[in-house]
Amino acid sequence: IMKTSTPNVLVLGSGFVAQAIGDYFSKYTQFFATFATIDKASGQRICEMSPNRFRLEILNAVDQPEKLAELCSSHDIVMSLLPPPLHKYVAKVCIKMNKNMVTSSYISNGKLFYFFE
Repeated sequence: IMKTSTPNVLVLGSGFVAQAIGDYFSKYTQFFATFATIDKASGQRICEMSPNRFRLEILNAVDQPEKLAELCSSHDIVMSLLPPPLHKYVAKVCIKMNKNMVTSSYISNGKLFYFFE
């Protein structure tokens, strides 16, 4: 990870939203981003959008909590674009590592999110 005044963003996932984030970051920001995903092929496609500022990590956020913690600690912010049931695993690591986390998920039925069930 390059350490500069430019934020380093950890993006978890490589689905449709992650592709849109990659497109936006490549065109409109100077962020450095690591796309961490279990799907190498889709992660590579995203990283090809900006090879000088994007890098790929292969990660299973549920089964590799130590690697997730290491990645979280070396980034300024964590963007979880994983399926909503997986956010609780990321949130627990982010709290432990004192890192801010954002997600595109929302709740439409008015119930509190189930991070810590």
